[in-house]
Amino acid sequence: MIESISPELCTGCGECDLVCPMDVIYLNRETRKAEIRYRQDCMTCFNCELECPVDAIYVDPIKNKKPQPW
Repeated sequence: MIESISPELCTGCGECDLVCPMDVIYLNRETRKAEIRYRQDCMTCFNCELECPVDAIYVDPIKNKKPQPW
């Protein structure tokens, strides 16, 4: 699951927003930085982390750390 996007490293290129199949990431128009909008929808595909040219994104390989009650 996507864990973080470093605002210090993010250049606002928008690549992560374009490659995310679940629309988890969006580009904030005011700050011109990528932000996580729907973390729970992340399918841990690593597209955003792999495409980020400045390594500003960290995706944890474990989708759910806590067992779900269902």
